[in-house]
Amino acid sequence: MGGEIRRPGARRGPYRCHLALDGAGRPFGYLQCYRNLDWPEWAEQIAVDGGLSIDLYIGEPAYVGGGYGRAMLGGYVREVTFALYPEEMRCFIAHAQDNAAALACSRAVGFRDVGPFVEDGVQMQLLVIERDQIASR
Repeated sequence: MGGEIRRPGARRGPYRCHLALDGAGRPFGYLQCYRNLDWPEWAEQIAVDGGLSIDLYIGEPAYVGGGYGRAMLGGYVREVTFALYPEEMRCFIAHAQDNAAALACSRAVGFRDVGPFVEDGVQMQLLVIERDQIASR
């Protein structure tokens, strides 16, 4: 699940940033969330009229492939994202279509496929989870 966080762009704006910590309090991942409508170009690119989006990155190789990504993403959606934006009912995440590990992680958390799109020449897959789906997991 590596790569750089680019969305919603390099400019400053309305998004929330967080670190994921392991059981010993060591940071291993970065997450950010934002309302899609606060980033109109992004909302248009993924063809949505609302909801939230999440970007994430595991920065420590030792934490890749050990279930940390699933725990990080699941906890973030359940405990943080929807709590920060109580008016939003859907949360989106996007991964490169060739990033099988990231796609499997998001699907394991409960995200379902919405459809493909292209970002900066890369074939991407958009996924979504509804607020009531995460609450029932």
